[in-house]
Amino acid sequence: PSAAPESVGPTINFSTDDAEQETASGRMDLNSSDLELCTDGQSQLVGLRFSNLNIPQGANIVSAYIQFTVDETRIEDPCQITIYGQAADDASTFTDVDADISSRPRTASSASWAPPAWLAVGDAGPGQLTPGLEAIVQEIVNRPGYSQASSIAFILEGTGRRAAESFEGNAGAPQLCIEFFATPPDYDCNTLQAFFGDPCDDGDNTTINDMVDNDCNCTGTPTACTGIGDNDGDGICADVDCDDNNPNITTQQGDACDDGNPNTVGETIQGDCSCGGGNSAPTQTCAMVSESSDDAEEQGGPADLTSSDLELATDPNLGSQTVGIRFTGLNIPQGAVITSAYVQFTVDETDNGEACSLNIYGQAADNALTFASVLNDISGRPKTTATVNWAPPAWLGVGDAGPAQQTPDLSAIIQEIVNRGGYTSNSAIALIINGTGNRTAESINGSLNGAPELCVEYLYAAVANRTAAPTTPNTTVVEGTGIEQPAASPFVENPLPDEGYLISPISVHPNPASTKLNASFRSKMEGAVQIQIRDLNGKIMLQEMRVVEKGDNAFLLKDLSLPSGVYILQMFADDTVQSAKFVISND
Repeated sequence: PSAAPESVGPTINFSTDDAEQETASGRMDLNSSDLELCTDGQSQLVGLRFSNLNIPQGANIVSAYIQFTVDETRIEDPCQITIYGQAADDASTFTDVDADISSRPRTASSASWAPPAWLAVGDAGPGQLTPGLEAIVQEIVNRPGYSQASSIAFILEGTGRRAAESFEGNAGAPQLCIEFFATPPDYDCNTLQAFFGDPCDDGDNTTINDMVDNDCNCTGTPTACTGIGDNDGDGICADVDCDDNNPNITTQQGDACDDGNPNTVGETIQGDCSCGGGNSAPTQTCAMVSESSDDAEEQGGPADLTSSDLELATDPNLGSQTVGIRFTGLNIPQGAVITSAYVQFTVDETDNGEACSLNIYGQAADNALTFASVLNDISGRPKTTATVNWAPPAWLGVGDAGPAQQTPDLSAIIQEIVNRGGYTSNSAIALIINGTGNRTAESINGSLNGAPELCVEYLYAAVANRTAAPTTPNTTVVEGTGIEQPAASPFVENPLPDEGYLISPISVHPNPASTKLNASFRSKMEGAVQIQIRDLNGKIMLQEMRVVEKGDNAFLLKDLSLPSGVYILQMFADDTVQSAKFVISND
């Protein structure tokens, strides 16, 4: 360029040079300490007048914008503001005459502005900067009656609320910044009024970095969508964009999605842009030993049904023994696909003794009976072919019930049992443990709340099973929740908390999420609940305790660092669990 543009940046200089007008009544306010753009309990207009510009008539306006300063952070969205100039040779200051802003003639040129949230008082940065106003200012300075001594006024109207400083407020009154050439510059490309390398728009939204080349053509750099098209400019090419006319829809084939069905996971965008292709969502069910005769010890004679603890698998006084544990109320359908299973023990004593190696079997029975004080009632029961070895670490604290007290995955054992032809969802499941060494766990006689607990996750074997009536009288298990409820119908959808649920279905947002996830629900209980996030392979990605109150509840999971994909959020309250699917998108 032959010369750099000149610049001016006047601020509002007088109390009457910024004003507010109620849209409905026309009432003017010249003394407000702030400027509400453009709602203050009701719709209003804002007027701004700038003097001492010293811009010659007919000057070439290169850029123009207004810089505001935040006065308040209370906002109302959506906020959409339209900015006009006053179509006048020399705009006069505002008065208290009704409708003094709305009655002023407006320029044909205008600018639309959707400001982001204003988050901190005193901010005066890009978020408080209007879009370019050069077309408005150019229209005014081109007026025959405009002169270098003229003032310029702007009129702002719209919806929503952003509160800016006024002249009467603290330092930070609106500032108008303009760059201009007083005389037409010596352009490289007169027809474009541009220099070589100036930014421009080549009319193709699939190119980037458009600029004027040495042949005075506006040329952009091609992208992957150049030659294919991207009508909505969202960066997703027309050949794969599921809606190339809506920039808010950027999904394409293969993307993770949620079909809205809580009983499926792993859905993706299909070839017809529908969401589908998912599998059944895992259901989790947990049951603790609930009767004195459902955990027992045996040293080669009659079973002991009343011990206050369970020595796994050596009693220091009596020697090697076999332990039996029986669980009821699991309600796992016959033939279900078991994805994970484990028993959680609670430490009763910390006398660990020698190295401990345990063998865990299931009882090979359609419906395991409770234990009885008869000879070899535990060791004499038939065992599953599947077995799991467990070498638990030292148990160091009485009352501990964490990973060290949790068995390895027992899904192969449980799978063998639920695949039996005579097994039903009403069946009880028993486990048999023997081995060497000693770890001492609570029994139901020692601690009602610390008794062994079996937790199983499973998938329904076939879609037809999803609505099959349960065999347990007066109960039904709602798939995707694992909650046992009074049976009103074979399948309950979107249950409410007043239908018997301690916790209502969970609502999550945003979905897709990135590093933060909000969850809301209603509760009929108060106290501690456990929160888990699992991936589709059943792996626990997050686990923590939260406290809930009766009524509406909400909590925020923040600082998540999960890979992109689909996850299950689960909340455990007493013997119930609620689940919600969500998508993590880190793109």
